[in-house]
Amino acid sequence: MAISDLADDWSDPSERADVCVVGAGTAGLLLATRLARRNLKVVLLESGGRNIDPAVQELNWVENPAGRYNSDLTDRHRGLGGSSWSGCLLPINAADMCAHAPANQPQWPIELSDLDSYRMELEDLFSVGHGSYEDIDTDAPGSSGLLIADDEDFKSRWAKYPPLHHFNLTALTGEELKSSQNLRVWLSATVTGFDLDRASGRLRAVTARSLTGHTLKLAADEFVFAAGTVESTRLLLWLDATADSRPFAGTNALGCYFQDQLQAELASVDRQRSELTNHLLGDRFVRGIRRQLHLELSRSAQESAAVSGAFVYASMTCPEEGEAVAKRDNHGMGRRRFEAAMRGVNQFAAGALWRHWYHQHYAPPEANFQMLSRVEQLANPLNRIRLSKGVDALNVPTPIIEWEPRMSEERAFRATVKHLGHYWERSGFDILCPLIWDASVIDPDEHLIVDHARVCAHPSGSTRMGTDPRESVVGPDLRCHAIPNLAIASASVFPSTGCTDPTFTLMQLALRLADSYSPGRYG
Repeated sequence: MAISDLADDWSDPSERADVCVVGAGTAGLLLATRLARRNLKVVLLESGGRNIDPAVQELNWVENPAGRYNSDLTDRHRGLGGSSWSGCLLPINAADMCAHAPANQPQWPIELSDLDSYRMELEDLFSVGHGSYEDIDTDAPGSSGLLIADDEDFKSRWAKYPPLHHFNLTALTGEELKSSQNLRVWLSATVTGFDLDRASGRLRAVTARSLTGHTLKLAADEFVFAAGTVESTRLLLWLDATADSRPFAGTNALGCYFQDQLQAELASVDRQRSELTNHLLGDRFVRGIRRQLHLELSRSAQESAAVSGAFVYASMTCPEEGEAVAKRDNHGMGRRRFEAAMRGVNQFAAGALWRHWYHQHYAPPEANFQMLSRVEQLANPLNRIRLSKGVDALNVPTPIIEWEPRMSEERAFRATVKHLGHYWERSGFDILCPLIWDASVIDPDEHLIVDHARVCAHPSGSTRMGTDPRESVVGPDLRCHAIPNLAIASASVFPSTGCTDPTFTLMQLALRLADSYSPGRYG
């Protein structure tokens, strides 16, 4: 049909659709295009435009009383494509979907097989091949089989990274967005109001507005909020508030159990044997696809310490040198630039040869490897999103995020440190390439790891799925218990996040939701 911008439309239009999808991020784009292919009339509403507009980004502002959750404006983007970029692709583990009694983690109400049927389709979309995430060739030249594949401390898995031209889902779906006869996209269309049938409990229509004051009313048979965790939760809270807090009166979960993943540096690696550490920790290329090692804390290790999921990976950084230094030096600039250029040529050649012979990224001797850990935050009802008394530029209440790391996350970091030390020692790495532990690891009485951990901008949990309407917001089919024609396609439905980037799992859920709508049922 067309891509229109409500900011430029003077007609105050109205629309009708079989399905209205709110949010044109990764989940919304996948969902809307798939529904349109199934011969359903779809209207996709996106708050942002084609480009990032600072005024629109201000709609992301949240009240943050504790000052700890710092991903409100920096890591959330309103616009076609949203915040997500399909970089690190790794499915959730079956173990991470199971109930974890010692850590009080809930069971996912669906099976891994419900998601796994979409794995190959997504791998084809992002051109990453169908190779295993657990088993790759670790006996390639140079690696010498040093890595322990499956161990009492960690389980090894290998994330996939798409080629550069396949990172962006907007680019992959762009032509379809413009040419589909069943799909209409409205940009600059922020949902601000709802028409809820109190008798049936069904949502009849939503109202969207632009910052320029134009209004769109959209009626539909089915609605999907796919606007990200924070915004999808705010929309549900606002819908509930406009209906006298009746729709979700039967649940204690809406807005609660807000969680994220925390990341901290645990150690750096002694690189006196630079080639060996490159072989051990450098990203590999398997049939042209970049693979990154994730050492995931084993289930037995989690249960013995009563902690949540965690993983460790190596990150490479290079010290500032060459051209960047020369630009700040007024003396000998020409000579320094020449020397920097020669070093760059030599490093490029070394990198090309290394990749050709060893199928790995090249880490020059002066590069540093840091061992980073990312831990799953335990679901806690005190970490939550609620509406404030303040409003944004469109007169919608701004969200308050009451969130902070807790000692459960500190215990997860400490357990990861303990098992990383065991793993390094039993593998012989403590002799070949010792770990230089961070000060917070060495002196736990003086330093907490969570105090310098950063938020990963992977929020989830605040509209969690489950079978009990009192303890969850949506059912296993992602439809709200309280509003049967409203579904949520957001990481906010995750009962737990496990120790993976949520994007791949979210895309699987979005495709599964799309396939639950029956063509011919509407109209």
